[in-house]
Amino acid sequence: MASFNGYKLWAGGQPDFQYPVSGDASDYMYAAMGVASFGYEIGKAFYEDCDLFERKIAPDNIPSLMYVSRTARRPFRIAKGPDVLAFEVAEAGNANADEETGEATAMLLDVSVTASDDELLNSDFKTGRQGVEAVRLSVDVHPDDEGGAMMEMEPVGGTNNNSGRRSFELQVSTDGMAPGRHTMYSVAVDGAGYEGPVSAVFFDVPVRAAVETDQPTTSAPQTAEPTTAAPVSGAPTA
Repeated sequence: MASFNGYKLWAGGQPDFQYPVSGDASDYMYAAMGVASFGYEIGKAFYEDCDLFERKIAPDNIPSLMYVSRTARRPFRIAKGPDVLAFEVAEAGNANADEETGEATAMLLDVSVTASDDELLNSDFKTGRQGVEAVRLSVDVHPDDEGGAMMEMEPVGGTNNNSGRRSFELQVSTDGMAPGRHTMYSVAVDGAGYEGPVSAVFFDVPVRAAVETDQPTTSAPQTAEPTTAAPVSGAPTA
């Protein structure tokens, strides 16, 4: 989390710890339910200027909070896995054509992912040194849900899984997908088998590139914004 906002860990036994308090909801939630709860000390004044909050504090902390939301299912385990830094989906042309009309019935998508197991670390944490072993994709079914087919991406030549960034790519056909908006998910796996946070982007299947199907179109709102902090522009997701 601190890799996004540069905040320091403030807890008993830490060098930046200033003073103890009698306890708060975070202590109780962890003790009673094992919840990975925490609190941010934000701003520089008790009565913070609204302009400073909107201009500085919110932009510094929203990416960190988005990351936390993506690890909420298994926070102590997912944080050990690699992070997807860039996730892009681009149309690559037509995949199939109707034998009678010659019109496209499906299109191809070029999918590229860059991931790292250690780039977002702000300390010498041993689970950040396994490297990225694999990246897997699924369409319209979250990797944590049952029933989705996972696709294994291919590593790009010249990258290794020892440390640092590693890039992957895969070409995906829309054959069998209903026209409309779909969601593609990606998750990276390190050499120790830890899966990192799931990232996602939207992509659209036009009517001209869709086959007849009984599947309904997705109900996601028609917006080009990604479902998580993983944007199609290639900016870091986490």
